[in-house]
Amino acid sequence: MYIQKIPAEQLKAAKYNPRKDLKIGDVEYEKIRRSIENFYRELQWSNPNIAWPI
Repeated sequence: MYIQKIPAEQLKAAKYNPRKDLKIGDVEYEKIRRSIENFYRELQWSNPNIAWPI
């Protein structure tokens, strides 16, 4: 398994999944913040541009 850590600033938003511009204190922002604090797991995903050895 190949694991690559990159800064969140390098992630690109998907055009098909627009984001709301939430601010600290917004009800939805606080719900997300609490959920992340309670259920955080390290995020992992596959990079389709990498040839994985078999």
